[in-house]
Amino acid sequence: MRSKKPYKKLACLLLGIIYVFIFSSASLLISPVKFQVVVVPGGTYNGLIKVKNVFNQRLAIKVTFSSLFLDPMGNPVDNSNDDSVFSNNVTSDPVIFSLGPQEDRIYRFQFRMPPGMDEEVSGKIVFSPFPEEGEPAFEGIFKPGPVLIPFFASPPDVTEKNAEISGFYVKQYDQQDSVACTLVFRNKGLLHIRPQGILRLFDEDKNQLFSCPLNPGRAPILKSSFGIVKKTLGTGLQAGNFVVRAEIEGTGDMDMGIEKSLYIFPKKRIKNFQVKVVYPSGQKDSRKVTSPISMQAASSLKAIEMERRKKGTVISLIADGRLSFDPFELDDPYRLVLDIKGVLNDLPSKTLELYTSEVLKIRTSQFKISPEKITRVVVDFMREQKYDLVSLSDRLVVYVGIPAPATPEAEEKRESLPSVPYLEFNADLVGSVKIGEGSRGIFKVISLSGTILYQVPIQAEEGDGEMHLSGRWSRIPDPGIYFGELVLVQEERIPIVSYSIFKVE
Repeated sequence: MRSKKPYKKLACLLLGIIYVFIFSSASLLISPVKFQVVVVPGGTYNGLIKVKNVFNQRLAIKVTFSSLFLDPMGNPVDNSNDDSVFSNNVTSDPVIFSLGPQEDRIYRFQFRMPPGMDEEVSGKIVFSPFPEEGEPAFEGIFKPGPVLIPFFASPPDVTEKNAEISGFYVKQYDQQDSVACTLVFRNKGLLHIRPQGILRLFDEDKNQLFSCPLNPGRAPILKSSFGIVKKTLGTGLQAGNFVVRAEIEGTGDMDMGIEKSLYIFPKKRIKNFQVKVVYPSGQKDSRKVTSPISMQAASSLKAIEMERRKKGTVISLIADGRLSFDPFELDDPYRLVLDIKGVLNDLPSKTLELYTSEVLKIRTSQFKISPEKITRVVVDFMREQKYDLVSLSDRLVVYVGIPAPATPEAEEKRESLPSVPYLEFNADLVGSVKIGEGSRGIFKVISLSGTILYQVPIQAEEGDGEMHLSGRWSRIPDPGIYFGELVLVQEERIPIVSYSIFKVE
């Protein structure tokens, strides 16, 4: 029988390495780890912080007070527009002091709530260690780092929390037979929230299969902000219908719940789904880039893009040159028909479902082949609508519910591809794949508030045992975090859904 002592020695060695990694990189022990206090407007709060140097040399420590900003993932970020409500109302002990090895001290500060303040003030206190004069510089990978303490102060009469779930995304996890879930919370109140709860997975007979805690670290979501919480649920799931339910507390007087259905396909899934902003020729400012205007007649219709604007919908029919068309209207239901001359319909999907306030869907067909090729595009309106048509060098733009711009030439320069930055997505569909006539696919760009900003048809290219999915959109949204969602419906009519989170700088 083989001795187990070598394995015990190896385990002890690994534990020792982990111990060294954790404690040699730590330099300060701070208590408490956060402040959450109630202060009357015009009143003060006196705070005490115990700081201990656990590093192996004498440290100088700098203390800074500033407003707290978190991105939707809960990570602290710097903000050049810091209003300094917190830092401007703090007095403290000297902001630089020193501690010897294993030495500690009590650090004192006082916060004054501004008079008339009717919402929570959030801030951060950061202790940053650096070598004291005459001490050796930090070297190696285990360098002491700053310690951040969040600070929240609210008036006594500000107690109500107000939040909503603005997004709930589920997909079959790429790497194993489990479910990936992402929730988006919108904090609409005047206090920060720390949503937590339970995720549950049920089969189609409503039997609970798995459950797990949601957001156990309780990352805060600041007032008037969005927060994203991610979790993976289940393992070894077989093909079939499932329901994911999220039960949330910590967001107000009333708890929240939401659920979503998901079908896991046998030996079929979307993987490697990524969305990125592409900057041609290294350019990073689309307003400084223009492209020549082509007068060449189009021979094929390549794509349809949709953009939801504040008071209407913009539809772009993209081709390989200028489009020649005859428009007319039909009733019952009210719709716009565009017969595009001399053009082949090269769209992979013949129907694009929009469901905006103005447009139900767009249908395309190869209306004629001879004696002249005609592609017919039908825009099904929700109701009778005002619209404008603008012909540009490589596209026909339909402005529904909003007027066309006064200078279409400027719009043309901004829309031209590929000389301006654009969104691009790529994914692989693996398993038993078949894209037939009844198949259709849509790529959506969705804001954190849940608004669908863009919808673009999916281009599909068959490969060895898989299919590559791709597409692009000729605009990029404002800086922020967004969701890209792929919805692919094949002949079985059950959608394959995946999503990806991406950031626009």
